[in-house]
Amino acid sequence: MALAGVHVGSWIHIRVVGLTAVTQTFAIWTVESSQCQDTSLVQSVTLAQIQPGGTDEAKYRFMLVKVLNATSAGADPKSTALFLLQGSPLKVTNFIAGTTAFTGSTFANGAVLTSITGVLDYFSGNQLAPRKRLDITP
Repeated sequence: MALAGVHVGSWIHIRVVGLTAVTQTFAIWTVESSQCQDTSLVQSVTLAQIQPGGTDEAKYRFMLVKVLNATSAGADPKSTALFLLQGSPLKVTNFIAGTTAFTGSTFANGAVLTSITGVLDYFSGNQLAPRKRLDITP
């Protein structure tokens, strides 16, 4: 479904209003799927910035981000769709990529990951959601 007046390159501003005040404001830039390969869209971040409780936990939410030099802590015992990262409460989910791309056990505990690129998703806390298996570089 297309929105009237919204085109590729448009900025969409969303304000979340609570009972007494604006609680959050988001800006979304619309792109074509072919533009999602453009590395200029990827924000380089650290785990300390984007993990739950991190310094920029909300700033990068729902954006395409890249984390360098992470280490897998193995599968999340609560979900086969997630794996954990050592030294961080941030989880990596296959929510976007799908179970054929990877599962929680694809990257064993101690596996060094050169980079992980994905959408910083939110479900009971921030989660990193790679778009495909190739977004994770061992």
